[in-house]
Amino acid sequence: MEWIDRSVNQLPLVFFYDLPTNGEILEKLGISRQQELTGNLKIVQGKNRVKGRYPLPSATFDPLTAYNVTSPDAKVLIRVADNKGHTSDLMFKTSWGGAVLAPLPVLTLANGKEACW
Repeated sequence: MEWIDRSVNQLPLVFFYDLPTNGEILEKLGISRQQELTGNLKIVQGKNRVKGRYPLPSATFDPLTAYNVTSPDAKVLIRVADNKGHTSDLMFKTSWGGAVLAPLPVLTLANGKEACW
């Protein structure tokens, strides 16, 4: 965690699958943790670029921690929402780098041991 904290705005950072859990680091990255998403998820911002390869535009997942980018320079590429209207930003770019978060568009391979984007 210290390396990430020291690297923000010093080196380009990209997070795949998940984000750090430390609240101070999330705040420094301009990301807020929200309540969990449940039920069906659907893309509400961005394009479905994985048609036929993943259960979109809506899919059911176990409770998912939601993150929203609050940084004013952020560009959200994919945002999903659950049945209650709670949202999570799953793919975004910022001045420090960006992230591609699970469960979309990160795909788990059939062996359950590997993930790819």
